[in-house]
Amino acid sequence: MILLTLTESLIHNLTLLLCLTSIGEPLRFALVRFSGLFRRLNVLEGIVLDTYLGGLILYVIATIPLHLFDSGILTWLLLTSIGLSLVLHSKDFLRLSHVSIQITKSFFSTHASAIFEGIIVFSFFLTTLYMESIPVTNYIFGSVHDSSLYGLFVKLILQNRQVPRTMLPYSTEGIYYPQAFFIIEAFGHLVTGLHLAEVTLRITPLFQSLTVLGAYYLGRQFSPEKHLGMSFAFVFFAISRWPRLLVWGSNPFVAGFPLYFICTSLLLQLRSNENLKERLVRLAFIGILIGYLGAINLVFLQSLAATVVIVAFANLVRRNNPKVRSRVLDCMIVLGCSVFVISPYIYRFAVSVPYLGHNIGLPPDVLVPSADEAFSRAMSELKEIYHCFFVSDWISPHRILKFETTLLISTAISIIFTTVYVWKKERFELKNSVGIISLSLAGATFVLVTRILGMFISLSLVTIVTHWAETAILMFVSICFFVCVFNVLFCYDVHELLSRRCRLLSSRKKIYSGAFAILILLSAYTPYLYYLFVRDSDYLIGQYNLFCVTTKSDFELMRWMKHNVTKEATILINPFDSGAFIPIVSGIKIIHPFTYSRYSLSYLTLTNSLRQKKLNEEVYDMLEKLNISHIFIGEKAMPRYERFDPLLFLENPNFMLERQVGNAYLFAFVNLDRNMTNLDV
Repeated sequence: MILLTLTESLIHNLTLLLCLTSIGEPLRFALVRFSGLFRRLNVLEGIVLDTYLGGLILYVIATIPLHLFDSGILTWLLLTSIGLSLVLHSKDFLRLSHVSIQITKSFFSTHASAIFEGIIVFSFFLTTLYMESIPVTNYIFGSVHDSSLYGLFVKLILQNRQVPRTMLPYSTEGIYYPQAFFIIEAFGHLVTGLHLAEVTLRITPLFQSLTVLGAYYLGRQFSPEKHLGMSFAFVFFAISRWPRLLVWGSNPFVAGFPLYFICTSLLLQLRSNENLKERLVRLAFIGILIGYLGAINLVFLQSLAATVVIVAFANLVRRNNPKVRSRVLDCMIVLGCSVFVISPYIYRFAVSVPYLGHNIGLPPDVLVPSADEAFSRAMSELKEIYHCFFVSDWISPHRILKFETTLLISTAISIIFTTVYVWKKERFELKNSVGIISLSLAGATFVLVTRILGMFISLSLVTIVTHWAETAILMFVSICFFVCVFNVLFCYDVHELLSRRCRLLSSRKKIYSGAFAILILLSAYTPYLYYLFVRDSDYLIGQYNLFCVTTKSDFELMRWMKHNVTKEATILINPFDSGAFIPIVSGIKIIHPFTYSRYSLSYLTLTNSLRQKKLNEEVYDMLEKLNISHIFIGEKAMPRYERFDPLLFLENPNFMLERQVGNAYLFAFVNLDRNMTNLDV
């Protein structure tokens, strides 16, 4: 049975998390020792960081063209990492055993605040993982477009034991988009046993929930003493829609958010004043980590690179700064190291794309937009951006929350900037946190504006590099950072006010005033909590219904094809039904489902004709021209798209029914009578 229970889904995700953190922990220990980075992290911060450090090691192994990404090598790596981690932390275990014997009431009272914060944040993480896992257990595979392509990347990585140059034998297209997330998926398949076609759908909830820990990491780097980390975690647990409710589009984009938060916190390190050797090591690894984030999704790299450029430019403007050259050089080192990490894919892009928008191996009749079409598309995207932000449900899918979120963001930004730049009050390093947040927002905005301007010049280039929706979501997330800071600022002021006025014993003032401030804040966020626990699961299921259309019958038919259809066959599919998973499940080539291949004029004409129930001599010619041997029809297509009609082929002698499972069909194209059209059937 391919459908998982909720318990199995949670176990798979937690197993993957444990394995990634085990691989990443020795690297974190080395970085602490030799660069000073990540020196004072608690357990939750260490978990989210180690997850991506483990992914970075896997990325290096799979990208080096030595066929090292093998189950045996990875097993050895995992066991060695676990052993090293135990040895490196042996002193901590001994210290903990002594402490456990001598635990006293004073120990709990001294660390009560940190323990309470850790328990709350970890409960946010587990709750998010639980709620995000509920919807995915209702489906066989994920999106017929994204998950099918990503699953194919995973299969190719495992078959080649490294990231391959092309999609052969399933397509002749070159692979130039960075593969870091798909490498994690391949590792997830090996350690959990999930089917290649379902691994994308099943592990995405893990990274959605890790966003909570990533936000917690960022907040603690700003101010570890004032519970700013817990505020960040709460906002991305209950308030911010993105990426918690993001199910469409790029799964790597979802997976990159926790690391994006970590890399944003590292911007604070650009002001460091260590000795030269330690500073160079630190800057180099910051660049490597940002580059790895770009290998997960390029939009993050673009945004952070723009932010670093803005920092360098700001230092150049401040001529009275005696360290201006050093600061600018630091920024250049970070950028250089980040580009180096994705340089293999930059090279692939350069050699794979003979001209913009035209990858090697594409059908010769792929449609490349003209200048007029590029301009029209740019104007259309401008209207779409306006509609998303001000008309549709981008801020929130619920009307009440849309209004409250808009009001909350406006209030937070107004009060924070008034406090920092008008009253000039220093609260828990408020100015530093607001500065970094503003820079991250400026970086995302710069990328979005650049994309819009680029649309008027070359549609092909910008559609390869980024997507406006992802950049706009980054802007929204950066704006939510202000809400995180506002929460702590509000509690801080209410706490101070009540501590001065209430006539309580001094030892209880802090507890009661702080609790009262938190209660006021939670009462304002009651609508968010209501929708989170009552409505969001149904909303997620509705969103998944738009793209996850694979049924048990489809899957059974694909498994039958694996053993009963020759590997030399070429299958025509409806691009909006489950047939896109055939290469992963059956190992058989399908015609043109991938990336730019789907814009082949002959393919578009053929599939549109069949969806419109047109079966004539022109269709037969295109079937022969594309060397089609079979036609697959899934049980259902995506909403708003027509399914191929089986009756069109059932009584036509040019097609022979090879297998039917439920309402899923596989027809062989034999082409006996070219004069037979759908009018004759």
